[in-house]
Amino acid sequence: MKSKTLKLAILSLIGLGTVLHAAPNAKLLVINRNVSVEAKACIKCHADVNNGIVHDWRNSRHAHVGVSCIDCHQVNADNPMAAQNCEGVKGTNTFISPIVTPATCSKCHPAEAHE
Repeated sequence: MKSKTLKLAILSLIGLGTVLHAAPNAKLLVINRNVSVEAKACIKCHADVNNGIVHDWRNSRHAHVGVSCIDCHQVNADNPMAAQNCEGVKGTNTFISPIVTPATCSKCHPAEAHE
């Protein structure tokens, strides 16, 4: 039993070493799913600042059908949640809301938003 455990531990370390060794040579993932220029800027910045958001989006159904963050988070300037907190939108006509309301979702998902 100890021999089997030892072999498993050694194989795990070899595998981990291979993964760690390969990481510096990893390719940069470029996201170009027919999203707008503004959305590409959001994706690029958030990938640097908060990669988890981009990772979650990248693996979502929305990403796979070309729906970007700006498609749901962009609001009119008079919206109470309108903000320009991100460097990429400061001083532009683009306003972002961190909260997406059911009204926004209903544009594409009317039945689900109604529920």
